[in-house]
Amino acid sequence: MRFSGMRWTGSLLLALTLAACGGSDPAAGSSSAGSPTLAAAGAVNGVVARVNGEDILVADYERELARRLRDDSVTDATALAGDVLDGLIEQRLLARAAAGMGITVTPDDVTAEVERLKAMLTSDAAWQQFLADNGYTEAEFRQAQQNVLLAQRVQTVLFAGLNGNVRQVRARHIVVRTEAEANTLLQQLQAGEDFAALAAAYSIDLTSRERGGDLGWFVPGELMDARLGEVAFSLNPGASAGPIATSIGYHIIQSLEFAERPIEPERMGLLMQNIYQTWLEQQFQQAAIERYLP
Repeated sequence: MRFSGMRWTGSLLLALTLAACGGSDPAAGSSSAGSPTLAAAGAVNGVVARVNGEDILVADYERELARRLRDDSVTDATALAGDVLDGLIEQRLLARAAAGMGITVTPDDVTAEVERLKAMLTSDAAWQQFLADNGYTEAEFRQAQQNVLLAQRVQTVLFAGLNGNVRQVRARHIVVRTEAEANTLLQQLQAGEDFAALAAAYSIDLTSRERGGDLGWFVPGELMDARLGEVAFSLNPGASAGPIATSIGYHIIQSLEFAERPIEPERMGLLMQNIYQTWLEQQFQQAAIERYLP
């Protein structure tokens, strides 16, 4: 039986699950490319990173890396090493943010969750085998569950406003490669030229240009760059603004209409991911982080 962890776009946990796979060798998945060699290089006095003055120790990093290297699908141990360090940093950031939000997880909460997972197995011997197969001590698994529960509760707060009718904007955009092109198009719009026609002719966003640049309905934080949403919500219906620089080019955006409406189920998963990722990036930006690994 092996442990399966899922992460959202490089961010911390979303779940810890038990996967029934039969008793595998505790050493399975380990290799000569394992954690000590990857972890030791660059560490300072037994510390691999410092987050707001809190140390992340080599020993903890190596334990987590060794667990992740048990996954037979890992093809790039060096890339995984960086991913593991990011995850440990995220844990510290999330714990600090949760405290500021008044969110807590008690020892009883952790015990209840561990007991729920243990009940999925047939015996205490099977539970001990599960821990061994996945490189956990009882204390380490409890800490992992604490991290999961804490993140779930933070996410519950972040996603609280997504139920029922939610204020949304419908907007459209034109995106081009240079600021000069965007300014020219903005002047054409101001002179009365048709937005949809210009989008169809010039926008490099292949997904939306055939719809005249229509982005559909969205809420703040749903678009690939939060600044686009912020501008769209700040405009009156029919008004345009730009250029707005993003990683793909320069945008002109026009708000079409506003409404209180529910979020369609097919949008919800990606929206939640974007909201959490945006929130997590803000935590990184606001924190004092020192990394001692390459």
